[in-house]
Amino acid sequence: KLSEELSRTQSESESLLAELDEAYRQLKGAQEELVRRERLAASGELAAGVAHEIRNPLSIIGMSVQYLHSKLSPGHAFREFTSAIIKKVERLDKITTQLIGYGRPRELKLEARDVHRNISQVLRLATPKCKAQGVKIVRRFDRKLPKVTCDHDLMDQVFTNLVTNAIEAMPKGGILTVETRFDKDEIRSQAVIGISDTGRGIPPKVQPQLFKPFFTTKRNGTGLGLAISHRIIDHHHGGISCASKTRGSQRGTIFTVRLPITPP
Repeated sequence: KLSEELSRTQSESESLLAELDEAYRQLKGAQEELVRRERLAASGELAAGVAHEIRNPLSIIGMSVQYLHSKLSPGHAFREFTSAIIKKVERLDKITTQLIGYGRPRELKLEARDVHRNISQVLRLATPKCKAQGVKIVRRFDRKLPKVTCDHDLMDQVFTNLVTNAIEAMPKGGILTVETRFDKDEIRSQAVIGISDTGRGIPPKVQPQLFKPFFTTKRNGTGLGLAISHRIIDHHHGGISCASKTRGSQRGTIFTVRLPITPP
């Protein structure tokens, strides 16, 4: 009897130890995620503050150069330089605007609405560019997906960024697929939106950097599009992830957005 009791106690202890290990792993993961979010929030606030301070003198520079540009005759040699400066100022103004939006996201304007309306509108606007590049659009919408309570203007920004990235990854044609589904279990109900392309794919060493501010592989990119999209989704208590392959028949990239049907 003593041997049986010891054996049973040992078994229960091993089971308890395994549960404690799993609980520790989950707690550590939650702690790391919290630290990551706090660091992003702090860096975003700092960046927004700097951008705000830069914006006013940048605006004065822009107006001054535009005034000088208007005073020069059409054939004047200096117009080439003033025109170049104006373009650079406009680019810097765009970056500062994005930085302020990233660091200080506005209060959400929540509304329950069919998220398919947002996606369809974004795809309609992208259709001319898709036709020009030979990109086919495939829609796979789950008609059972309930209305999603979110800030639909901000979600338009997210979907536009993801669709634009997908199209740019297929300069010689391909397939842009947008798929939705309803994911429900005992704990949560989510809308899942997948936006995929059949482009060249993203190298594995690059993928962990995708959502970091200022990281970009594009020649003229700001490195803020995906960072802002991540911030918006995070603000909705949702999630965004990326999976990509650079070789084989499954080559391409898919970004998956998860949104709670009703955010907490």
